[in-house]
Amino acid sequence: MADATENGGWSQQRGEFFAGGQDFEVFRTQIGAFELFRLHGKCTSTLLTLLRDRILRQTRNLALDTAGLSDGGYPLARELILTGRRFRNSGK
Repeated sequence: MADATENGGWSQQRGEFFAGGQDFEVFRTQIGAFELFRLHGKCTSTLLTLLRDRILRQTRNLALDTAGLSDGGYPLARELILTGRRFRNSGK
């Protein structure tokens, strides 16, 4: 394992298990003011629902590590864009 000073301070450890499904796992790590969510596996509709309902819905400093995710390009980008628009329109 790399130490926390590599990669600009982002630890390479997975973190605590947050949620999972048949095709994916999500791990959570607190790094300073940010909550880092690492996504591993296949980007499925179940994972997108989890992101929408349990991770992206709340206003907080968060970071997503999607390096371990496959098949996520357009659906994941679309969800992040829609979330950004919701926050902008709500004034949060």
